[in-house]
Amino acid sequence: MAEYAPRNRQPTINAWKSKRPAKVDYWFADTISGKTCASQRPQFAALLAQIRNGETLAVSKLDRLGRDAQDVGATAKL
Repeated sequence: MAEYAPRNRQPTINAWKSKRPAKVDYWFADTISGKTCASQRPQFAALLAQIRNGETLAVSKLDRLGRDAQDVGATAKL
């Protein structure tokens, strides 16, 4: 299992994982505003480099995928 997050987020990560039966292989923490396109966020680029076909992506907030419906649609096509 690989986790990518600052140490101060570890309690949040542990709480999230304890409430879900799925195995968490990767965790990316984004600290940039949701107003920034997902494709311009370093952690999102790292996510895209890591995720593989058939894996499931879970996000804590929809704005992590894009700043508006059009941006989320573009992100989903990636």
